[in-house]
Amino acid sequence: MENNDLREYPNNNDIYTHTEGRYRKHGHRHSTKRRWVYILLVVLFIETIILAGVLIWGTKLEEENRGHFAKEKELALVIKDEKTELEAQRWEFNKLKSEQAKTCLPNLMSLKFDKVLEINNEYVKSGIFMLTGKKDKKYLEFKIILQNNTHDNIVPKVDVLFFNATGNQVGLTQIGYLKDEPAPTREILEKGEVRSYDGNFEIDISYGQPEYIMIKTKNGK
Repeated sequence: MENNDLREYPNNNDIYTHTEGRYRKHGHRHSTKRRWVYILLVVLFIETIILAGVLIWGTKLEEENRGHFAKEKELALVIKDEKTELEAQRWEFNKLKSEQAKTCLPNLMSLKFDKVLEINNEYVKSGIFMLTGKKDKKYLEFKIILQNNTHDNIVPKVDVLFFNATGNQVGLTQIGYLKDEPAPTREILEKGEVRSYDGNFEIDISYGQPEYIMIKTKNGK
């Protein structure tokens, strides 16, 4: 009877030991979970700090870019104003030079390239002038129309002088003279006749390109 009682009721120490083991296992699991939670929290905290730092850096960079853009815009406006003022001063200076040149040489005519220039100086009716060539070597091409509206035949002799903006002569071409010789050609322009002359010559623009022309005519008969 006693043996049966012993089987049915095991030792209390065994029961306690078995229960304690289960408590230890559960406690270990809870400790591991808490550790992972702490690790995740730390990682999230670090990521939050990094993200906040990136946002702050991006905001500062954007503010700096705005500041640079504002300074560049302000500098561009200053340069534009100075350029406008410089152009106005240059225009005024060229105007004064033009007036001075015309005062010294009252028979000057303003020269406009690639356009028909009405001259109407005795038998010189009109002309067209073109500046051609390269940067370091320029040529002045021309076509001049002569018209004899008199009642007599004439022997035309024309000097076309070119002047820069300050009134300095920078070129010369002649009509009615032999090429490379000062002697006249003795060609007759009959009454009522219209004739054109064209040609070209190299021009030195180191003193500035031609701005004015002067026409001098003679009757070589």
